[in-house]
Amino acid sequence: MNGSNPKAMAAGSAAGPGGLVSGKEEKKKAGGGVLNRLKVRRQAPPHAADDGIGAAVTEQELLALDTIRPEHVLRLSRVTENYLCKPEDNIYSIDFTRFKIRDLETGTVLFEIAKPCVSDQEEDEEEEGGDVDITAGRFVRYQFTPAFLRLRTVGATVEFTVGDKPVSNFRMIERHYFRERLLKNFDFDFGFCIPSSRNTCEHIYEFPQLSEDVNQEEDEEEEGGDVDITAGRFVRYQFTPAFLRLRTVGATVEFTVGDKPVSNFRMIERHYFRERLLKNFDFDFGFCIPSSRNTCEHIYEFPQLSEDVIRLMIENPYETRSDSFYFVDNKLIMHNKADYAYNGGQ
Repeated sequence: MNGSNPKAMAAGSAAGPGGLVSGKEEKKKAGGGVLNRLKVRRQAPPHAADDGIGAAVTEQELLALDTIRPEHVLRLSRVTENYLCKPEDNIYSIDFTRFKIRDLETGTVLFEIAKPCVSDQEEDEEEEGGDVDITAGRFVRYQFTPAFLRLRTVGATVEFTVGDKPVSNFRMIERHYFRERLLKNFDFDFGFCIPSSRNTCEHIYEFPQLSEDVNQEEDEEEEGGDVDITAGRFVRYQFTPAFLRLRTVGATVEFTVGDKPVSNFRMIERHYFRERLLKNFDFDFGFCIPSSRNTCEHIYEFPQLSEDVIRLMIENPYETRSDSFYFVDNKLIMHNKADYAYNGGQ
């Protein structure tokens, strides 16, 4: 359920507890790059600590290895508490730029987020989605590096659709706080929007000049948490309880590749509730050419959960967690994390 994402998503990556049908493939046109077939290679049965590859291993044992391979993470029996690789291990400069989750049965878009700068062509490719479930998508957690606080001006592009009624004097007021201090008030006027229209605009944010003391306080708070926020490798998702009763979800991810070719790009994503493995997903991206932009959709068939487990997952937000491991030529190069709540709209 991976901002990341991941997308493959767990119950969402990233990004959701769910799995794929063996041999099921789905293709989607890439926005200017090559893409590929996605398929599930292996599915671990629920409660399995051993995927038939060997005895269970601990996170500490994997951290002691020079190279972590797919067969190693498939033997983990619980979610990790630490990252198993460093951000600089991503020598291929793979960058996830867009993430969308949709219910395949209805086409309803459940969650979508993208980096601001996208081409018109790429925007057109996303127009096929359904209406957004606003009860599930009213909270977003952003993670930036400390350098973000020293930017002066940022443009944020937003695309939105309008229903069958005209919209007059559409306006947004956005207020940013640090603790009890108001940092900045932004006030944007969209004006009039015609019915059944798709609209795109860019908000220009001129950031306030903050003192180094304020910057330092924010940096220290990030460093003191359990999650490595500065690395941008963690995403928090919130969905409605109805999400847990979905059967099949598609998670579309768009990513760019740097100046090196990427061979045998593979993602293994493992979803847990507390100490229980809900589902293991295993996707092959295949080969990605250098300097390409790629788009693909992971198909998740969710496990059938008992009503008791569903109730516990709703009552205990963010105790459902996932690890997304990314490999190139069977070597771990990226590790993202996510957690999930299913109490949205309550």
